[in-house]
Amino acid sequence: MIDCIRFRLDFFEHLSRLEDDEGKIEIFIPNFCIDETRKIKDAKLALQLLKNTRISMIDIERCGSIDNSILCYAKEHDYAVATNDKKFLDELKKEHVRAVRIKQRKYFDVY
Repeated sequence: MIDCIRFRLDFFEHLSRLEDDEGKIEIFIPNFCIDETRKIKDAKLALQLLKNTRISMIDIERCGSIDNSILCYAKEHDYAVATNDKKFLDELKKEHVRAVRIKQRKYFDVY
């Protein structure tokens, strides 16, 4: 969501387009990501958007780093992970976990 704000992308419009291709999507944000998000400069608007959406916070048990915790949870529940972090995207691909990212600062891409 923060990158959508930075790149001036309508998160919900692109989510709707993605749902047209992929089917209904449920969005969950790990509890510890909210704390991390508060530290990011452009996060205030993203946190406000979270309060007024169908996005739910879930409790995920930490198993090492934040990325590793998300990866473990995604693998266990067969979830896709949304991120623009190149290193994390490479790890997700290596572990055969589907990912959603913003491509060319214009649209969501699933792989």
